[in-house]
Amino acid sequence: MKYNLGQTLHGFQVEQSRHIREIGGDLYILRHIHSGAMLCYIDNDDRNMTYSVTFATPSHDSTGVFHILEHSVLCGSDKYPVDDPFVELMKSSLYTFLNAMTFPDKTMYPVSSMNEKDLMNLMSVYTDAVFRPLIYRDETAFRQEGWHIETDENGKPYYQGVVYNEMKGALGDPDETLYQAIFGESYEPCQYTTVSGGHPDHIVRLTYEDFINNHKKYYHPSNARFYLYGKMHVESKLAFLDDEYLSKVAPQEAVREPKITVKRQASPYRCTYAADGEKSGEDYIALTYPIGEMPDFTTYLGLSVLTDILADTNYDPLKKRILDKGLAVELDCEMIEDIAYPLFTVKLRHCDAGRLDEIEREITSCLTECAAGLDREAVKAKLSAVEFNLREGSAAGLTKGLYYNIQIADTWLYDYEPWRYLEYEAPLAAIKENLDKGYFENLIQTALLDNENRNIVVMTPCAEGNHYSEPDSADENISDRVETEQEPAEAPDPIPHLSIGDVDQKAVPFPTTLKEKDGKPYLFHDLKTDGIVYADLFFDIGDADDDELFTLSVLSSLLTNIATAKKDGQTLQTKLGLYTGAMDMTGAVGSYQGRVISSAVLRFKALTERYEKAVGLAQEILTQTVFTDQKSITDIIGQMVTELQLGFINNSSQLAAARAAATHNIHDAISDKTGGIDFYLRLKGLKESLDNDPEGFDRLRASLEAAYEKFIKNGRAVYSLACDEESYQAIKDVALPMQALLTNTLSQANTALLSGNLALAAPCDIVFNGYSYNIEGDVSGGSLMLAKKILSLEYLWQRIRVENGAYGCGTIPNASRRLDMWSYRDPQIRATLNTFDEAAEFLSRLQLTDRALEDYIISVVRTLDNPRLPRANAYLSSVYYLLGRDQDVIQRERDELLRSTLADLNQIGDKLKADAQNAAYCTVGNAAAIEGNKALYDEIVKL
Repeated sequence: MKYNLGQTLHGFQVEQSRHIREIGGDLYILRHIHSGAMLCYIDNDDRNMTYSVTFATPSHDSTGVFHILEHSVLCGSDKYPVDDPFVELMKSSLYTFLNAMTFPDKTMYPVSSMNEKDLMNLMSVYTDAVFRPLIYRDETAFRQEGWHIETDENGKPYYQGVVYNEMKGALGDPDETLYQAIFGESYEPCQYTTVSGGHPDHIVRLTYEDFINNHKKYYHPSNARFYLYGKMHVESKLAFLDDEYLSKVAPQEAVREPKITVKRQASPYRCTYAADGEKSGEDYIALTYPIGEMPDFTTYLGLSVLTDILADTNYDPLKKRILDKGLAVELDCEMIEDIAYPLFTVKLRHCDAGRLDEIEREITSCLTECAAGLDREAVKAKLSAVEFNLREGSAAGLTKGLYYNIQIADTWLYDYEPWRYLEYEAPLAAIKENLDKGYFENLIQTALLDNENRNIVVMTPCAEGNHYSEPDSADENISDRVETEQEPAEAPDPIPHLSIGDVDQKAVPFPTTLKEKDGKPYLFHDLKTDGIVYADLFFDIGDADDDELFTLSVLSSLLTNIATAKKDGQTLQTKLGLYTGAMDMTGAVGSYQGRVISSAVLRFKALTERYEKAVGLAQEILTQTVFTDQKSITDIIGQMVTELQLGFINNSSQLAAARAAATHNIHDAISDKTGGIDFYLRLKGLKESLDNDPEGFDRLRASLEAAYEKFIKNGRAVYSLACDEESYQAIKDVALPMQALLTNTLSQANTALLSGNLALAAPCDIVFNGYSYNIEGDVSGGSLMLAKKILSLEYLWQRIRVENGAYGCGTIPNASRRLDMWSYRDPQIRATLNTFDEAAEFLSRLQLTDRALEDYIISVVRTLDNPRLPRANAYLSSVYYLLGRDQDVIQRERDELLRSTLADLNQIGDKLKADAQNAAYCTVGNAAAIEGNKALYDEIVKL
């Protein structure tokens, strides 16, 4: 261990230390002697360093005060009194993570970087933001981020604000509405039963005074939990915190998280969600089982595995029972985590609330049967898959430092040991040891069947939707815009910057080697994978027509999920769990400088010693899948429709941008036809045909079999393999899957473009806008990436987020010769589309200082160099190889970026203005808003 118990470091004293084998490092808990602030430091070899400060902020009402504070403190501080230091960091930092997060019981401000100078810059800005924000000077940030009142062109007042609009969007999601009801029925009033993000009708009741008082009470160093992670010079960070902040404050009592009491439900709770009609069979039902305060990790992990045992696939016992009885389109089991009193919930989507008694009876009956005895091999398969993911350490899409930070905060804030949910080896061993002694059967009995606190929520659709209060026209807070002037600060410190000299001039390598086995080529990526093999098999579908593209997309969701000639669906799932970390098929489209490729990709990962078995399963799926099980196939298609519908309601910004681009770009036309709006509309029609036409399934089966024979069994494919040298030596003699079909190229893809500006009307309170230009002629790829970054942060952020109140906006970052823009949870349609229209003019007239231009260049370098997990790195390397975008091309684009000038950017703006006639747009969202702007669209379709 580096530090000893009792040792003092820059005002901090080491109170606890522990070696954590699972994260390859030592964990230290330190207390700041003067202020009482606590700090956790994880010392390991990860170069992706993380810093965060977390406050205990138990939500006490639904005004969203802590959510609004999270946004507002990042709008300038005493040391950095600029309009939006958060955006300034996005422009100039090499961050690998930069954000803030509000939970029902805590607020986190994490940053990550692989550059230690950059991490220190981020740490300085974030620490000053939380302790010395400009919110005390005036109400600007509170009104902009929280709520204020504006008037429309007719003089009618309406509420506006970034968080206000964000939460209108969030609460339009049926799943979010269901979660709120689940929490409300599981606990007596506490931090989890409020709408911690803020309910729109409550947000507008929050006063500036209450806002400030909450910051004073909760954002104090004595209530802070600091966190440092990775290979860093930690003592300089401790000295900074002590010298600049912690030694200068008067200590105060830390906030204690309130104790939680479980609620006893007398009868099922009934509520509604916003829908475009009150249709039967579209209800939601949740049965929830409170587990107990902060369960030990063995129980916690066991319950997480149990969700998969019962309902991970359509063949697992609880899900299969409900689907076979026709009681729901979809059923999921979930452990609701990140809370002190976790919940095990069984959720049914698109069911009939009138059959509640039958549903409850079948669930109880099935759980009782499972408690009497589970399929032992199936249980081992589920446990194996969970163990694989734990050892892989994928960190749920977050940096590992942040992933561990959240796990630590979940327990640390409630005075449990910080490492409680980090050490998984002993719990795994305990579960394995007791597997044949009925471990999971006992868990079902004690945690679920004997649980006296189980509750039921029934949620039905309501055509009236969510109706939020409107302001009184006489309200004194009405203003055309939020324009409170901030007092100028004395001698402001500029946001700390990196320089071009701090970034690597050399492009990140995408290692690809062409190898051969028995005369057949394949791609190999030599990467550090820690004993895991990652494989991708790209099937060429470049010459597929529209009907075949649609069928192949459906086929991709079926393969690995339905039976083969050798194995029924349940047996196949068990074998996949035993021998792989995952296996699935997905669509992939890539383009670069006029070259377009389209493929169906079978992706799998396996431990080196199980790779041969995984290859055998892949070969079987790709050559012997059968399409005769009408029930299984129909169930999956119904689930696909439901999942896509929820996705449109929750976040369809980039789908809208892709639909706009599909009118002039082959890449996006294929994307839309295989996974976007066009695909959804066809899939919905297919489901209706299967439901109503007796011959519908026969037609589908024939098309599936034809596409499978043509493109999978007898097509062309490129195989990609990624692992380290030790694993490669162990597997190099294993036969390649689909070896007879292998090649090292994919054909040029083509398809008909879509037409018209489309709107998709959905039952939600906000909209998602997408807009796309095609750029004709030659343009520097590096300069174009820079132009897109500047438009996102210099133009769209100010116009769409700050001025118009959308939660998010931006461009899609790539080197392709097109400009795709989007807005997220946006209250505006016409104003946003006008902003998109004027982007070319903005770029054409852009003026920047040399310092600002350099900052933006560094920001693009960050995007290019962001660390990727081995699987993502291998996949992207394969796509680049197949597109002909080799390392020389990638380096040339980086060189173009690093030497880009203002004139290059102005020239791109001129090109965009010249090509403005090919611009297209698409909107998804609020039906009334779309109807009010119907003249803008060539077609309006209901979700």
